[in-house]
Amino acid sequence: MRNALVALGVLGALCYFNGVGNPFVHDDVVFILENPQVRHLSRVLDVFEKSSFAPSSIAVANAYYRPFLEVVYRIEYALFGPVPVGYHVVNVLLHVGNGFLLFILTLRLTRRQGLAFCMAVLFLVHPIQSEAVACISGISNLLFSFFLLAAFLFYIKIAKRDEEMSAAKEAGFYSAALFLFGGALLCKEQAIILPFLLLLYESCFPEAVKKGSAGWRLRLAGFVIVTGGYFLWREIVIGGSLPAFVANWGELYLRIKSFSGIILNHWRTVVWPMDLHYYRSYNILSPWVWPAVVFILLILGGILLWRILPRNRQPLFAFGAGWFAITILPTTSIVPLVHEYSFIAAFEHFLYLPLAGILWSALVALDYASDLVLRKQSVLTKKVFVGVVVTVCVMLTYGQTPMWAGEIPLFKKAVRYENKMGRLHLLLARAYYNNRDYGQASREYAIGGDIMAQYLGKIRDERVRPFYEGFLRDSWLGLAACAEATGHLDDGQMYYEKILRFSPHDSLVENHLGFIAVRLEQWDAARSHFERALEFDPRNAEIMTNAGVCYIYAGQLDKAEKYFRRAVAVDPNLLSAKKNLEQLLKQKSLGKKE
Repeated sequence: MRNALVALGVLGALCYFNGVGNPFVHDDVVFILENPQVRHLSRVLDVFEKSSFAPSSIAVANAYYRPFLEVVYRIEYALFGPVPVGYHVVNVLLHVGNGFLLFILTLRLTRRQGLAFCMAVLFLVHPIQSEAVACISGISNLLFSFFLLAAFLFYIKIAKRDEEMSAAKEAGFYSAALFLFGGALLCKEQAIILPFLLLLYESCFPEAVKKGSAGWRLRLAGFVIVTGGYFLWREIVIGGSLPAFVANWGELYLRIKSFSGIILNHWRTVVWPMDLHYYRSYNILSPWVWPAVVFILLILGGILLWRILPRNRQPLFAFGAGWFAITILPTTSIVPLVHEYSFIAAFEHFLYLPLAGILWSALVALDYASDLVLRKQSVLTKKVFVGVVVTVCVMLTYGQTPMWAGEIPLFKKAVRYENKMGRLHLLLARAYYNNRDYGQASREYAIGGDIMAQYLGKIRDERVRPFYEGFLRDSWLGLAACAEATGHLDDGQMYYEKILRFSPHDSLVENHLGFIAVRLEQWDAARSHFERALEFDPRNAEIMTNAGVCYIYAGQLDKAEKYFRRAVAVDPNLLSAKKNLEQLLKQKSLGKKE
């Protein structure tokens, strides 16, 4: 056991040590750096009484309820602050821990140490895991998997026929399993799959489990109760437990048709992980007949292979196939995970836990095939084959982590593979803008805006119109900001005015137009824009300060003083308002003395 843990730790370090210095990227910034809640450990229990990550518009849109994950973020921030190295190390340690738990689980299922170690190593070093491990916010996948696997191990310990223990000890293990299951649910909603995995275990290994009077129903009862309690509490806290599966019947039909294509795409990525990238998507408008045919043939082939396998190998093969099906289902097209228009989310981190199922089935089949074909030479051949595969996987994973070294390499690679996704172009544009590469930023903003404008022309459900209008607005805002940064004020003004045509009450845009007028020394126009902005956002202290400055240049000092005083009253910590007010009062005082 100890040697296995050390070996897994070394392999984890080899795969990911070049990524521990990577910065906070994308969601990491939202959930940690820009989330003021994680900076305080006081009143930590309050996180169980509200939706998680409330400052994030992304989180609100997805109705996250992951209080234990937020507690972990707070602990990490208390330990590491805004330095990302510690967060990356925690991710790698959790990943190694999950590999070790899978080693123990496979050993308990098969009593074959070589197979168990091979399984754990491949799970650990496979490059498709890099999205969950190298991305700091990927800890949600690592943490819920850790609790789920630990709960599973406690369950099978009390369920196995050959485990003799006292009633008190059995109750302790059962309570621990329920507690860990609750922790997994509070880390990520996907943990609701555990009761189904336990039922799968009872079905695939019936000869290994106890046949008490109550049987599997009593063993599973506690997990069902915990699941019900979780949904009830989630409903109370955030007012919703399930996504709207049938918001649009036409879209649901397309999502169902695309199911086989998405699964084939996942399998292909596991077998040939040469195009790994962030924001992996699947177009539900893609042809679906051939993927469905291939999918059905592969399923039939899997069933045939299961029938051919010796009886002692059939349970693990079936368990692996069922594990994959159960763990992947919450993240397929059946659940509405639409990125934009016809693109369904098919993130690589969706495969973090399902990969275990693929590996179990594949290793059983390959192990039997090598015994059948190679006979005496099979042991050496297996070791050589596994060694080559592991070496290739370590090299690929090591090469994948630098993608997370910044938002430009992250989104640039994603755009290479998902160039029809407008949102990705906008994310890449923002990354270029933050890097002051305004030419590239303008290009990507324009491409993203054109894609969103095309979507607006195709929509049939008016309920989604604001969604795409918001992205189009982001595109024009970005183009205007780039124009301002490069001194093309007329172009910036043009883009802001385009936004006002379909969003006439936009205080942010009016404020920007006021700044452009200030730079052009058009004081009356600037004052007019700032005052309109205040009509739509009457408690914005910065806009009040801007309006006050315009009145100074217009020679209306009393009105300027009025705006500065209002700004200070609204935000006493706004330095620009305080300094302007002090200078104005000093100027008026000197004027009276003269």
